[in-house]
Amino acid sequence: NFFATGGDSIKSIQIVSRLRQEGYDLTVKDIFISPTIRELASQLRKLSQITEQGVVTGVAPLSPIQRVFLESTFTGKHHFNQSALLHFPAGLSVSRAQQLFTHLQEHHDALRMVFVQDGVQENRGTDMSLWLEEHDLRNNASDAVALYDRLQSGIDLASGPLMRIGLYHFNDGSRVLMVIHHLVIDGVSWRILFEDIATL
Repeated sequence: NFFATGGDSIKSIQIVSRLRQEGYDLTVKDIFISPTIRELASQLRKLSQITEQGVVTGVAPLSPIQRVFLESTFTGKHHFNQSALLHFPAGLSVSRAQQLFTHLQEHHDALRMVFVQDGVQENRGTDMSLWLEEHDLRNNASDAVALYDRLQSGIDLASGPLMRIGLYHFNDGSRVLMVIHHLVIDGVSWRILFEDIATL
């Protein structure tokens, strides 16, 4: 039983996503109703149409929660971020980091959004530059927190990008700080990004 072995709704979403990549259709509801492989096998369907994965650009209306956030009196709107600090013990070159995170930004349309006017969001397309800064902290690791704070507070909703990457080199390898505005990411999205990073 999927749930008896530690399965949950987030893992169900990942299973559905991976099956879609392989050309099969299954829903999270199917997994909940048929939680064993034997039961689930009869629910599996071959996709007759693969979802188009081209780049999305242009203007789109705000979602209800985006509208509530942007119309609120909250004063720190540009600094409403989520972040993750990843450790690469073997180190990570700036060129490899640039390649990896440019690919993520191009693949995930939401990472190219900006909020330039009331009532809409705009996807700038793949010509939006990746924000990546690099720092060598092998001899001054104590500077890390100030650099992390500066990266966290630097997002601008109108000019973007809403994802900023910091690459920091320490004596025990490299660390990457990913800072993304909460308007375009949530807990489920992070798991998808981590999976993509591991694949890349």
